[in-house]
Amino acid sequence: AKAGALARLVPELSPLAVCAQPAAHHSEGDAWTHTTLALAKLRGPEFAELFPGEIADACTAIAVLLHDVAKPLTAEVRDGRITFYGHAERGADIALSVAERLRLSSAGIDAARLAWLVRNHLFPNLVDLDHVRMTTLRKYFLDDPAAGRALLQLACADASASVRPDGSTDLAALRRLLGVLRDLAARSAGASGPLVTGEDVMALAGIAPGPEVGRILEAVKEAQLRGELDGADKARMFIRALHTAD
Repeated sequence: AKAGALARLVPELSPLAVCAQPAAHHSEGDAWTHTTLALAKLRGPEFAELFPGEIADACTAIAVLLHDVAKPLTAEVRDGRITFYGHAERGADIALSVAERLRLSSAGIDAARLAWLVRNHLFPNLVDLDHVRMTTLRKYFLDDPAAGRALLQLACADASASVRPDGSTDLAALRRLLGVLRDLAARSAGASGPLVTGEDVMALAGIAPGPEVGRILEAVKEAQLRGELDGADKARMFIRALHTAD
């Protein structure tokens, strides 16, 4: 009965029940089975381990419900593999449409945040932590801590409900990301402000105002967030070395 009511409210979900997924990553079954399992995982042991004492809010739960809503629209078989390229982006548009149609804002659901969560739900489990910029991680997870936490919780539910043929799941990437973010948050809290200004960069590098100044400032901020620079003197040395290398 509940499933029937949900199908009436959000008919976009119905095709998930006949949307096959690659068994190597989703032995749990079709996209609807995955979605319902992901919802259950918001109260599962994996969530409790990674987010002790936390409870996912309504916006996060709805994002879990809608995170794969566009898989039926994007399903293709390429080189013998089932793929869903672009499903996150198309799903975000659908999530926004659903939120507006059901007037979810009246229940305190931020439609823009819901769409953002669906659009970016793959990022936490797929990000290459060996090469990603710390400024990028800060933008996704720390600039708006509540949104960033919701995205991490969504990724946990998604990964916990993606079952390998042997019955196991893979949350190693998410665990590592959480550790990186803890360190990054501590470094960000300890950084009272920019180590150098644009004027400092121009004087040290001997360059005129322009895009190069912004590029160097961004490089300094990245090094600061990585814990490589802890003061203005080191930042100045970094700028001189960077400009010499260029």
